[in-house]
Amino acid sequence: MQRYLEEHPQLALGELGAQCRWVIPQKSLGGEYVPDFLVARLDSTGVVWTLIELESPRVLLFTEGRPRKQLSKGINQINDWRRWLANNQDTARRARSRNGLGLVGITSVARGIVIIGRADQRTDDDRERIQQIMFQQQITIHSYDWLAREARQRIEYRRQHPVQACDECPA
Repeated sequence: MQRYLEEHPQLALGELGAQCRWVIPQKSLGGEYVPDFLVARLDSTGVVWTLIELESPRVLLFTEGRPRKQLSKGINQINDWRRWLANNQDTARRARSRNGLGLVGITSVARGIVIIGRADQRTDDDRERIQQIMFQQQITIHSYDWLAREARQRIEYRRQHPVQACDECPA
């Protein structure tokens, strides 16, 4: 899935906006961490970043009401990346020509998304637990079914609306 999304970034992560969006795969954070994707969206408030972690589509999210190891791993990785960004913000934002990562405007409060499991495997209790995690951790948890649905919608949108620069993008 990682490789497919790298080859087709226009299909990935539809909720992040239709235009003025950059999908950066496997960007090393100081050699310590490697997020699956960093997504930047330019809007009227500036650059908005999202950290993406892909986990298995074949796992259940909870056992006896507790997050399973794959879900915990995804959440913990995003929190590790946020901690790294908090401790290394200058390096992260500094231009590559000046030995930085060139991630303009990124902060440790970047949104987080974990893509894991399948929608039809989630119970009402699971959905309540997911909402609690999303509220407490500021990390959205989506299924691979969501990812596929968003990709289909993005393809249809692109057919009807050819790509044009948005108001925020330089001409």
